[in-house]
Amino acid sequence: MTSWLNPTAILIGALFVVFSPISPPCTSRPTRLRLGKQELELDFRVRASPLASSAGALALAGLLVVRQDSPRPSGTASPTEPASP
Repeated sequence: MTSWLNPTAILIGALFVVFSPISPPCTSRPTRLRLGKQELELDFRVRASPLASSAGALALAGLLVVRQDSPRPSGTASPTEPASP
């Protein structure tokens, strides 16, 4: 159970939830242009901008999560304690 509830797994799930609404408008753009529905472009852009910003912030925060969750080789110092002489 702990393999499903670790910080990295939760981060990946959160990124999936944030990126899911952004993906369909991006992939359907050629179809909208071919059918002449350019007015939908602005609607999708307005909705996707806050999601893209939050996805970027979550991805940057994810770097810290993955760094803390990664195993350390034995004999090396952790980022919070100084290396031994």
